[in-house]
Amino acid sequence: MAAHSASNVNIEVMTGMLNSMQSMQGTMLGLQQTVIKLININDRPITVDANNLSTAYAAMRSNDPDRQISSPCERSTGVSMQSASSSTSVIELDNVVSQLWEAAISTGKRKNYETGFRTYTSFLLLTGVVAYILTGCVPVNEQLLLLFVAYCTSRLHISYSTIKLYLCGIRFKCLELNIDYPDLTKLRRLKAILNGVKRTYKTKPKPRYPITFDILKKVCLWLRQDSSYEDLLLETMCTVAFLVFFKMW
Repeated sequence: MAAHSASNVNIEVMTGMLNSMQSMQGTMLGLQQTVIKLININDRPITVDANNLSTAYAAMRSNDPDRQISSPCERSTGVSMQSASSSTSVIELDNVVSQLWEAAISTGKRKNYETGFRTYTSFLLLTGVVAYILTGCVPVNEQLLLLFVAYCTSRLHISYSTIKLYLCGIRFKCLELNIDYPDLTKLRRLKAILNGVKRTYKTKPKPRYPITFDILKKVCLWLRQDSSYEDLLLETMCTVAFLVFFKMW
């Protein structure tokens, strides 16, 4: 009896071990299949789905049933082409802006304004305010404008009207070159200094001499060098005016 019971126990133990080994074998097979699937997934090329919500919504709003949603390559090409066209349009608009600045004032006034601005930059260099001039980086404030007015009157002996023209030129060039210019309503000291220039440096009236017979003769001889209609008309006017004034005298 004891031997029979011992053999039964051994059979049960062997059966349990066999079942355990079979379950372990099944688990190993499952792990092997999982690893194979992971390897296949990693080796598969990654694709980007272009049909996202934004493109699908755009296609739905286009009311075009045949419209296809663009791929990422097509979208990137469209963006690059759009940026290139926009940069080209910006360059063209910059050229138009330059042309409009040129047409903002007359040619003669532009020359006077450029002369005034060039005189101001020369003043900055000669007085040591700046060591060099960079376009768009010219310092302009009320104190420097006061010194510039003093420089024009004492060194250059420029009249009041010319100084005001130069100041207008400086302001216009600052607007054109996008340079900071002080507020005109706050330039009270500059206005006072200009009034001082106007009262101190008065232009002397040029002497006016009467037209004598000798002067009239020289004028007529000079006009007769050219036989144009305008010169003949001017000679006639001078002669008639001289005789009329001489008769009234």
